[in-house]
Amino acid sequence: MRSADVSPWTAVVFDFDGLILDTETPLYDAWRTTFEHHGAEPIPLDEWLSSLGLHDDDPRRLDPFARLQAVVDRDLDSEEVQAARRVLKDTAIAAELLRPGVTGVLDQADELGNPVAVASSSSFEWVGGHLAGRGLLHRFATISCAENGVPAKPAPDTYLRACAAIGVPPTGALALEDSPNGCEPPRPPASRASPYRTRSVGRSTTPTPTRR
Repeated sequence: MRSADVSPWTAVVFDFDGLILDTETPLYDAWRTTFEHHGAEPIPLDEWLSSLGLHDDDPRRLDPFARLQAVVDRDLDSEEVQAARRVLKDTAIAAELLRPGVTGVLDQADELGNPVAVASSSSFEWVGGHLAGRGLLHRFATISCAENGVPAKPAPDTYLRACAAIGVPPTGALALEDSPNGCEPPRPPASRASPYRTRSVGRSTTPTPTRR
């Protein structure tokens, strides 16, 4: 993550996957290895990136297993394929360090007395588990996730809930995102201003996956 100056705002709302921790490259690399193992051409990176940040229930989200099954000439055991793929992914994620700049933003927010939250399209179990495992959970005032009927990004709900939980108006918080879907503004009625003040800081160039 490139450095972000949080001083003009009264709070910071982080995305999680790809911004705090690179969980996305291990996922892509695991599927790439899986496709190659079955003699199939991996999903192009550009197509994969267009799906980042979308909830599993979003019809625009890629279904890698369905894609793999469609291009091989035999029936695949979904549970077997997914289990092998998860081992590859989980092993790689366990070795991941925090993205550069995350600790600096957290430290700056602490110095300013500004609350910090997470708004994510992933589940609380996923986000909270990874933060707790790296000793960071206590540094976030709230974790707002797309579950229990809360829609995923680009819907603004996770962000709005995070701001409400920390008592900050949406326009007073800096939202840090790394994916196009996370940065896409909501589409409110014309009479209502967008609640986002979003800064894309996750990547300045297209990543080259090395582990997923």
